[in-house]
Amino acid sequence: MSENLSEPNAQPPVTVTRRKSGRQSTLLAKTPNLSHDQIAVKFNNQQLIFIAPDDLKTKDPSEYEFQLFLTKDSDDVIRLEQQQVSPEWKERPEGVPKSIFDAIKAHLRWGQNPGETDETMDSSPQFLSLMEEVGDRLTPLFCSFTHQDGTITPIQHNGKDVCIRWYKERNILYKVKDDRNFGWRGGSNQICCISSCWTISKDRTVGKCRLHSEKSQEVMLLRDANNYDNPTIIISCPQLKMTPYSEDDINNIVSASWFREVYSTIDRYMTQRGGLSALLVAPCEPPLFVIDRSIPVPTTLSTRQYNIIGVGTSLLVFFHNYVYKDYNDPIVLLMEQVSFMGTDLDFWDEVHTFLNNNGLDFKTSPVSSSHEIQPAKFFPPHIDMNKPYSYIGHNRQGGLYDGASTSLKIRSICSGSSTHSTMETSMTPYQDTIIPLFQQILQDETEMTKLALQAEYLGTCATIIATLLHLETNGRRIYPFTQQIDHHFDSVVHPELHFSLFSIKTGLQLEVDMSQLNFDNGKPEILF
Repeated sequence: MSENLSEPNAQPPVTVTRRKSGRQSTLLAKTPNLSHDQIAVKFNNQQLIFIAPDDLKTKDPSEYEFQLFLTKDSDDVIRLEQQQVSPEWKERPEGVPKSIFDAIKAHLRWGQNPGETDETMDSSPQFLSLMEEVGDRLTPLFCSFTHQDGTITPIQHNGKDVCIRWYKERNILYKVKDDRNFGWRGGSNQICCISSCWTISKDRTVGKCRLHSEKSQEVMLLRDANNYDNPTIIISCPQLKMTPYSEDDINNIVSASWFREVYSTIDRYMTQRGGLSALLVAPCEPPLFVIDRSIPVPTTLSTRQYNIIGVGTSLLVFFHNYVYKDYNDPIVLLMEQVSFMGTDLDFWDEVHTFLNNNGLDFKTSPVSSSHEIQPAKFFPPHIDMNKPYSYIGHNRQGGLYDGASTSLKIRSICSGSSTHSTMETSMTPYQDTIIPLFQQILQDETEMTKLALQAEYLGTCATIIATLLHLETNGRRIYPFTQQIDHHFDSVVHPELHFSLFSIKTGLQLEVDMSQLNFDNGKPEILF
């Protein structure tokens, strides 16, 4: 969980000037344990705390000038003067752009003259003149600057040369040079063309980053129109494009080898459909994805909106297939991992709204006497740690971690996934809280692993629903301590396991209230 913790009403720093020597120091912007009626001054590596006069405690201190009087060794007066502080530079360079920035700054010897700040360098005449020298040529490659005095400043990142161009006379285009033959096609990036912004451009046509782009990104619902057996859908947020995506654009992307390498779920589906076509007397048509719904979203919000719709659709598909399994063909969602990294409380409220708008909601009630929270067939008293099982852990602050151990190798007896011990994960400091939950021993190891992963998914869904309903555990609000749904399932072998997991976490009984989705010629009406 990420929270935006900012200090309220933080006072700007104050410059302390001593008249004789001209030495300067700065008031601490943030001093721990400082009360509202105190003023902290750091000078010559020493900190002094002053109590404000009563008349000043209720006033705005920026309206006053401060003076310190030295009475022991000198009658010098130290005067505190208000200093305007510019807001934090949010678009500062990082990664390769930082290496380029540092090389340009060193070559221009920027910052040696008054008024030369990092933020203003790329709008200065010196910078623009240098970029004109660089030009927009494919060759020769420009990987260093030569000063009038003969000083050469290389442009390097992690020991490798970085080649740059002044692309379309508006922004820097760069590519890190490796040992292979260099070419500008593929692997190059642009830096935003807006002054003082060194963020990588996502809008390659206009050359602006997400923050400054005036274009919207599309979040869309795709469906395979040639699958007449099951409504097969994808929630997609393709790369920013200057014109709206056409269905030809989408199908070219989905069928591309690079795309199928990244999205294994879609690759398996495309392969299965091709194999099915070869088996049938009348071959089925290859997948043809149509855009059932598309909404424009500002680029700065597109990932968040994509994740909201993705998480909501995962729950919507699962519960629709569960509640209406006898009435409709199951919906297939071609998404394995669904991210919700870096979310806040508003994010989960928006997921809840999405579900409500699509006819899905949840209610709770006290656990009835007939409700068996932990049936032995799902939760055996003894877990075989060398066989797949699901587990739960927590961070002692309300964050619940749902996971699965799928290892079939004999290993040290340690609850949870071995990655918590071999790698740094969010659960590494809390391994002592991990409790094994579900396990079903089968002869078929593949099926046994699948059941453990399904239990992990059901546990994650239970945690998400508890989050949507603002429920608590041990007096703290529940939220997912994981960052994504690792394995989405359209349906599971033991759907009733979900209700047991919810009761274990909340002490309450869950009731699902869902209206049947409408279908129009195989198209599920999912609203967003």
